[in-house]
Formats: sequence, structure tokens, C-alpha cells
Amino acid sequence: MSSVLLCFTALLVSISAAPSKGHGKSYKIHRHAVGSGPKHGVMVLEKAYRRRNWTPPAGLSAAVVFREDVVADPVHSTIKEDVAVGGGGTGSGTVTAKAYGTNTEYLCPVQIGEQTFNMDLDTGSADFWVFNTALPAADQKGHDAIYNPSESKSFHSIPGAWFDVSYGDNSSTSGVVGKDTVKIGSITVVGQAVELPSTVSPQFSGDTNSDGIVGLGFSQFGNSIRPSPMPTFFENAAPKLKDYVFTANLKIGVPGQYEFGTIDTAAYRDSLTYTAVNSSGGLWQFDLSQYTVAGDTYGGVVSPAIADTGSSLLMLDPAIVDNYYAKVPTSTDDLQGKIFPCDTVLPDFSFGIESTMATIPGSLLNYTSVPGTSDCYGGIQSNLGNGLNVLGDIMFASQFVVFDAGAMRIGFAPFA
Repeated sequence: MSSVLLCFTALLVSISAAPSKGHGKSYKIHRHAVGSGPKHGVMVLEKAYRRRNWTPPAGLSAAVVFREDVVADPVHSTIKEDVAVGGGGTGSGTVTAKAYGTNTEYLCPVQIGEQTFNMDLDTGSADFWVFNTALPAADQKGHDAIYNPSESKSFHSIPGAWFDVSYGDNSSTSGVVGKDTVKIGSITVVGQAVELPSTVSPQFSGDTNSDGIVGLGFSQFGNSIRPSPMPTFFENAAPKLKDYVFTANLKIGVPGQYEFGTIDTAAYRDSLTYTAVNSSGGLWQFDLSQYTVAGDTYGGVVSPAIADTGSSLLMLDPAIVDNYYAKVPTSTDDLQGKIFPCDTVLPDFSFGIESTMATIPGSLLNYTSVPGTSDCYGGIQSNLGNGLNVLGDIMFASQFVVFDAGAMRIGFAPFA
């Protein structure tokens, strides 16, 4: 299949943004891998903190400033040069980024009007926004596709509608809102609310692979459009589906797929374990009943968590992080996050869904190498005591996940 053909759907569905009773359809969307080069753990963690409006530690922010300078200007010092070429086969012999993953993102093409963009289907937010011509030229730089509403015959502005999302570094993404026809694969929503930021944080503008976000959270409490929230793409499409569900089949080693309207029983083994969802924060939030590290089970405290395809890491309560790395004697905390020698064999981490344990293999918890060293960056990092455990792509690499909006529940099962 050509790399230009990034996703497809099984059935054609055309939907108005004021949907009627469902017709019993289902469809699949395949992700496509983009990007290359080594992942940068400190930048990923800081972006994750700001995404949740959590203020990053000063040491982490300082490391990111240095890292951004390194990437922007890799010539003028030996240190910068080592970091810039790390994992490319010509840098320091202790840098093993290729062995521990590359800076790959999994995105899906989304057509807005007559224009197509690579966007992130994100269960950790409820906003649909795209890089567009209202942004400063510096923020548009490096993005191959920039949405221009004046070139769309189906675009309509929404007078008086606006949005504003604040981040932990006091920056924000804000702008106006319009409606346009949106097509993902072969499913079309007419009149989808599209947010058009005039400002974005550097963490978003610097990610030149992604052209925007398709939020799959709950608009009533999570959408930032004002004066009134507007439905997400899934909410507009879901009433037309066979079942009011979508699934994330994002197994390690393959781009994976999302499927809307049905559950593929061949994709997982054993049985699905469901737990109730609390949508009051606009997210797919549920309670962790317990967790296990290297055979030791910790319980007794119910801890809220979200399943977030828009995050990479597991950001967990400090006590959980401490208990995990207590089983990794070689681990240290350099104020930029938990690190350890790259040849460390990490223990599995299991989290409780009702009475069942979902296991993430230790091999997935070695996130990436630390440039210029023989250390690696942990896939488990602290949520800084903010009270919400974020289960990102590392979790999805090990679990088939069902987002059941009809029954307001979320389900997990190991992959087949």
C-alpha cells in the first residue's frame, strides 16, 4: 500500500452535525507512522505536563530550553553535536536511541474542506483544532499543510465563538471557531466545529509532523469552545454507528488502528474487563483499584486515571513511581525524570481494573536513550502529585482498549 494512502474505512457514512437516529454502521481508521530520529524524553515529559496544565519542575524546563537550543544549532560545540546526531549512527557510541525507539508519531489524515492534514486522534482532549493561516509565520514554519478557511467552499465562521486553552507555562492556545466538512477515511461529518488558533505553545509548533488534534473526549465538560461547548467528531458521528463505541488497537510494532461502531473480538484474548467512566472532567477517567510491581501488589487506595492516546508516557502518582523504581536499584532521578542504565531489565507494571490486572511488560517501560550517555529514560514518570494518573501510548501498546460511550465505561484486554 502506498504511504500516501494513510487510512481507510470499511463503510461509507455521511453525517450531519445534528445527527439523527443511528443506521448501524462501523468503520476502521488506520494510523500512519511519521517522523524519524531519536525520541527526547525530557521534551516529551514537559509537553505532557503542560498538556495537563501542570507546572513542570524547574530542572526539567531548563533541560528542555537546552535541548531546544541543541536541536536548533547543532554545530557550535561538541556537546551539541553529540546530542544532535545521537542515534543516527555517527554520534557517541553510548547513544542507542535506535535500539530504544525513534521519534515516531502515529497520525491519521483528516480532510477539512478540500484540504488534508496529518492529525492526532486524541482520547485525552475534546477539542478539534488545526494549524491555520491565522498563526504567525514562525509557528507555521515546518508544517507542510496549513489550513486556509478562505480556500474552503464549505467553511462557515461562527460569530462570537472562541476558544482558549491555558498551559502550565502560562502560554495558551486560543483563537476563533468555524464549521467545515470533515472527512476521516470515508466518514464525513458536515458542520464540524473546527478551532482556529492564532497562538500555540512552542511544544505544538515545534511538532512539525502533526497538523492538529482531533479530540475524542466528552465535549460537555472538556470542550473549550465558548460561549457554549460544541460536539466532538465522535459525538457527531457516533449516533449513526452500530454501537456507540470506538476501540484503540495500537499494538506495539505496528501503526495500529481505531475502529468506530463495533468491537473486533479477534483483536484480543481472554475477556474484556470494564470499569465505569467518570466524564465530569471531559476525559475517559476511571479508577485504578490496585497495582503490582515485580510480584508485589499495592492496594487500598482508589486512584483516578485516564486513558490518553495523546500522551506517550505513564505519568503516575509519586508513591506509585517510587514503589516501581524501588525495584530498579540502578535507577536515579536527575531532576529531569527517572533514568537508569540502558541494559537494565525492568519489571512489569500491572494496574487494576476492577478485580483484574492489566499488565504492561517491562520491555515497554524503557522509553528512550538519554543523548550522550549510556542511560535510558523511564516510561514511568511522576504526575507531580496532581492526582491524575495518565496512561499514554505505552499502555496502549500492551492493551486493547474499548471506549464505550453508550454504557459510559472503558474496557481492557491483552492483545490476541
